[in-house]
Amino acid sequence: MAVISLCMISTITGIGKALSGYIARDYHGTVKVTTKLSFKTGILGVIILIVFGLFSLFNKHNFTETIFFFTAACIFLPYTILCRFEQILVGFEKFKELFWINTTSRFLIFLATVIAIVIFKQNILAYGLIQLLFPTLLFFIFFLYSIKFLNNSKVDEGFLNHSIILSMVGIGNAIITPGLAMYLNFAVGAETLAIYSIANRIPTQLSGIVKPIMNPISIHLAKRGSLDYNAAIMRFLPISIIIGIILFIITFMGIEFFGMYVIGEQYIPALYYAKYFSLPIIIIPALSLLLRNTVIEKNNKAYTISVYARQLFTIIGYILFVSKYGLLAVALVNTFGVFLHTLILAIFLNVNIRRSLTK
Repeated sequence: MAVISLCMISTITGIGKALSGYIARDYHGTVKVTTKLSFKTGILGVIILIVFGLFSLFNKHNFTETIFFFTAACIFLPYTILCRFEQILVGFEKFKELFWINTTSRFLIFLATVIAIVIFKQNILAYGLIQLLFPTLLFFIFFLYSIKFLNNSKVDEGFLNHSIILSMVGIGNAIITPGLAMYLNFAVGAETLAIYSIANRIPTQLSGIVKPIMNPISIHLAKRGSLDYNAAIMRFLPISIIIGIILFIITFMGIEFFGMYVIGEQYIPALYYAKYFSLPIIIIPALSLLLRNTVIEKNNKAYTISVYARQLFTIIGYILFVSKYGLLAVALVNTFGVFLHTLILAIFLNVNIRRSLTK
């Protein structure tokens, strides 16, 4: 999974971040153009995965790893590109449909994982393959559904420049997370890596409900003028924090009382760390609003500085604390990194509002 995340850079990931904004502004043709472009550039990622697979087969003689890499190469392009159906539906304000799609797909993926790991007692490879194959099938179905709403061929001429900026800034995130996974696998072994993957995956899956909650608010507010939009986002930040606290409490209680029933006995220690990995959920609703605002307003300066600051903080935190405190340090560094990211974006937003008022 870590290698796949690194290879995603080849698909120009910034396109997905900006796609809903293009749809909202009636540039429906941008979807077709960007999808074709990502399939072309993403071939590089496929080649890299094949190379990793051949290395595992002939140098490491690890047949299990080889199966995973070759499977990943086969589904890499649809897995990493067709997930943009979410941004298409957001742009069309199909929030009800998106809510049911997200809820259903997450439940099905979660159920498939439970069946494989708990009932059939499969290993971490089975977990990884399920996380690839099942979502890919769902992405394909939902992407076909979403493009039915496209009704013109207009293309935003500045899409490539904007998308490349977002992609280049986000490269650090694409490296840090999988890089950490590779480091844990090398330094402390596959068992700790498995615990990290599950502990991080549980809150990640649950925090996925944040977007369906915050996207309708953000897109609705974006229809206002720039000043009104920015001011409305600033006023809504305290409410978003309250929403985050409620989501964290629900997540914490779910892990505490039901976690032991959905993972194998060998991974029970992951539940302890999952509670700490859930802490960013408190801030994520506010961050979601601010990021959407930054992308729609094309405030590349705020986006760049905030993301780089978070990446730098995360790297330094990992270097200083992970070797001594392990997964607990990873969780806390991630939490403070999310807080720093949110704080910087809020400061930039406040500055922009003040500048607009003085004009």
